[in-house]
Amino acid sequence: MKKYILIASTNDRYDMLIECIESVNLYAKDWDVIIVSQGYDTKELNYIQRIISKSSMVLHLDKKIGMHNAKMVGLEYIKSLSSSYVVCSSDDDMVFTSKTKFDTALNKLSEKDVGFVSLGWVKHKSQLDSYKMVDQFVKQDIVYTGGGMLFTERLTQILLEESRLEYICDNSLWSVLAYINGYKNYRYRGSCTIHNICQLGGRRTWLKSGNKVLGRKDLIDYKKSAYTKTNPNDYLIPSSKDISKYAKALHTKNLKKS
Repeated sequence: MKKYILIASTNDRYDMLIECIESVNLYAKDWDVIIVSQGYDTKELNYIQRIISKSSMVLHLDKKIGMHNAKMVGLEYIKSLSSSYVVCSSDDDMVFTSKTKFDTALNKLSEKDVGFVSLGWVKHKSQLDSYKMVDQFVKQDIVYTGGGMLFTERLTQILLEESRLEYICDNSLWSVLAYINGYKNYRYRGSCTIHNICQLGGRRTWLKSGNKVLGRKDLIDYKKSAYTKTNPNDYLIPSSKDISKYAKALHTKNLKKS
């Protein structure tokens, strides 16, 4: 089975992307990297191409189209390469570590009723040593990119069939799409990646550049944040408790057997 780390990155996060790639080269050597770059210049792209493996790829877009749409471009490319694979959906502000452990999570994905497995994470490298590794899966209907959001080819077509709108978020939407199709999502506590969330640039800047689309309002009850009045695109990140009754009914109807 082929293994791909999928990253969508914008040109205001170049240094973070380089650090992410370097960590892949150290701690995830047997994974190919598919980078969907947005707005990078030729010099930057040439350097990125030099430091990734020969079997990895940079797919360049001239403009920023958001995490969901950019990763759809990457998924279409991955689908064209192989019929059997696993994807680790990642962000450019992540750093893989010696505590990033994939194998047990990959075994979990072999269960036919499993959708996404989200790996554990910390916000800063200073927290890495204190993170307690526990070989435990926690069922959670909506999971997040965290330390890497793993899934197999069985979810790809479900994701690709979703509209290419400028959704404010990719991971919560993707989670609920797997959920309504009867899959169960999990967090895995036996792995730890550094995820430097809430950095400048990237999604934060993109959300300020015109009206975006919340997501599937029929599936998720989105909640306004304290900043929605000044930025209409600023909503709270949804959790499992925000899943709609309609989505829960679809999950029950389509529930997969292990």
